[in-house]
Formats: sequence, structure tokens, C-alpha cells
Amino acid sequence: MVLITIFVIILATMKRLRQRAIPYNDLPFSGADYTAAILGGNPRRCVSVFRIPASTFLFISEQLLESEVEPVLNLMIEEQLAIFLYIVGHNNSNWQAQDCFQHSGETISRVFRHIVELFVVISEKFISSPPVNQTHGHIKSNPKFSPFFDQCLGALDGVHIPASVPAMQAAAHQNRKGFLSQNVLGVCDFSMKFTYLQVGWEGTAHDLRVLEDARLKDFSIPSGIFYLGDAGYALDWGILVPYRGTRYHLQEQGMANQRPANHKELFNLRHSSLRNIIEQSFGVLKQ
Repeated sequence: MVLITIFVIILATMKRLRQRAIPYNDLPFSGADYTAAILGGNPRRCVSVFRIPASTFLFISEQLLESEVEPVLNLMIEEQLAIFLYIVGHNNSNWQAQDCFQHSGETISRVFRHIVELFVVISEKFISSPPVNQTHGHIKSNPKFSPFFDQCLGALDGVHIPASVPAMQAAAHQNRKGFLSQNVLGVCDFSMKFTYLQVGWEGTAHDLRVLEDARLKDFSIPSGIFYLGDAGYALDWGILVPYRGTRYHLQEQGMANQRPANHKELFNLRHSSLRNIIEQSFGVLKQ
């Protein structure tokens, strides 16, 4: 009899606790409402929150929707993309996204992974090697570059993207400038379009090591074709680098206040002028 009484008391207590429970996600608007408000509001706010204009946001949403075979829960693709951009655009945490979009931590995690998977799918549509059987107009129309660089498809370089990693991995990701990063290999054509990306390497990795790994995997350079790289890379099949020990960058020759003194300086000047396209592309990417 005593056990039954205790059991009844426990049940009654649990019932009262359930009745008193206040849901955490109790804001008067949903994640879908928040997303719609940002997209339909001041254009500057959209760029501030999602890091891209509303027109770009909607374009990406359409591309993701076309690739979405198995939708996650019952969320519109726009809200899913908003959650993803809110996190990666500001390095926000899962709980911050929960509070903003009024979803559980599990839902936020599932949405984030789902959008990453969709981006991998559509990346093949937008990041691909340029045609190898035609010279880019930027080279073809300039006698300073053609015919000498007619077989050049673009330029490549490494860029350090800030990263958040567990404490035990911090040392491997701390680059020579002192901040935690991934060393990402970027390859672009002369229209400033990225044609290949290799991600995942720690900030301590050398640019050459990242390139070597990419070539062992899926970055192939057809015979007779080449890309431009800086002095941090080795001269190799498909990789054309400047002469070492010779003035290279445009500002170096400009500060010398003289024309190229020999064929090596002239080559380095032309090489630098063309290779600068990858630095411009990274600059746009970071804006």
C-alpha cells in the first residue's frame, strides 16, 4: 500500500511539472517568418545577416531545391539556407541558431548537414575545369600574352580561411600569421571563376603540399596545358612559376622605376600580370 501511494505521488508530481514546463522556443515569430522578413526588408540587412544579396540568396535556394531529393523535416529550402548562412557567415553556434530560428538543436544540426550535402552536389555544376581547346579572350586579345600563354587555363594559389577547431587541433591549424585557419587551394580562370577548390588542410600545411595532395586526388592538368603559380610552388608539369632571384611582382618593378632589364624580368612581369587574377578572385571572395 505504501508503494502504491508513493507511485501515485510521483505520477502527480511529474504531471504538475509537465504542466508548469514553459517551452523555450516561444517567440511570436517562426524561423520562416524571420527569413522572410530579412529577405523582404532593407537590402543591407540581408547582406549583413546572410552575407549575400537577396537575389543571390533566392538563386542559390532554387539551385539547392532542384538537387534536394530527400527534404529535411518540413522546412522550406529558404529557411534551411538561412540557418546555414547564419551559422557560417558569423561563426554562430548551434544554440544561437536555435534562438534565432526557434528550432531544436537537433533540427539545426540536421539542416546544417543537409545543406552542406546539397552544396557538394551542386558544386559540380558551378566549379568545373574550363575548356582546354580554346584560348581565353583575356590572353588572346593581348599581344603581351599571346601566343606565349595561349595554353594557360588560369592561376592557382593557397588562401588561409579562418577556422574554428577543437582545442586539441589548434596547434595544427595555427598558421604563420598566428590565427587558426584552413589552407585552401583555389584555382580560377581569367574570368575570375573558380574551377577547382581543395579544402580541409590545416593552416600549418605548405601551399606546395596542398597542391601535391590535390594532384594525387582529382586535380588533373591535361598534357600541354598549364596554370600559373607563385614562387611558393615548384616548377612542374602543368605548373608555370616565375624565375627565382629575379624581380617579380608589379610593385617590385615599379619601385625600381625602370623597364625590365632582361628576358627573365620581362617574363616575370607578364607572369605576375596574369597570375594576379587569383589574388583578385580571393579578394572578391573575402568581401
